[in-house]
Amino acid sequence: ELARAVQELRREAGLELDDRIELWVSGAPAAVARFLPQVATDTLAELRDGEIPQGAHRATVALDAGPATIALRRLG
Repeated sequence: ELARAVQELRREAGLELDDRIELWVSGAPAAVARFLPQVATDTLAELRDGEIPQGAHRATVALDAGPATIALRRLG
């Protein structure tokens, strides 16, 4: 569910499916947070901590376990 949301946001940002990205996820419920490393692998992302930078594309997604905010930008 989260991987699908990341790929959708990637498309909205005009990025290709094979572009490597930086990914921020905040507010993810614990049931979802434990899967973040796998989501990162599946979406060609490097997980980042901290504040979401200006210019990153962001969205709030409604997951079964609760809402989370995701943000991404092209790596490099």
